[in-house]
Amino acid sequence: MIQSELDQAFRSLLNSASALRLARRTGKGENPWRGGACLVLAEAVFAWLGEDQAQLWELSFGVQVHFFVRLGDWAFDGDGISPVDELLSRWMVQGLDLERATFEPVSVAAAERSGVEFDDYARNRLVLLLQQRLPAERVTAILNQHQP
Repeated sequence: MIQSELDQAFRSLLNSASALRLARRTGKGENPWRGGACLVLAEAVFAWLGEDQAQLWELSFGVQVHFFVRLGDWAFDGDGISPVDELLSRWMVQGLDLERATFEPVSVAAAERSGVEFDDYARNRLVLLLQQRLPAERVTAILNQHQP
């Protein structure tokens, strides 16, 4: 499984009916992962990959905050698996000034204090879905071998 196939499998899981039901517990809109459920997703991916492999990151623009998981130079968020530079480019395209943004690793406790809505049940169920459909060891091995 190469990176693009892995990204496709990850996106497919995120767009499955069961995952979208979980996302809609905190997220809104057509893509609830981008509409408020980013913290649920980030914490689930962080737990799935393991804190010895991955980091939870916060991208903050004043009152707007986005959480994602970083594995080397790869980012996991509601848009899929992409190089971190591509994630930042997506935010710039939306008109956000990265010069004024805070971009740093964050602890789970600090993320949960951010004010972004969170749901333990959704996170825990999403971890189970990830574990069932995508073996974390295989994912980390592939991405560690194919750095962007």
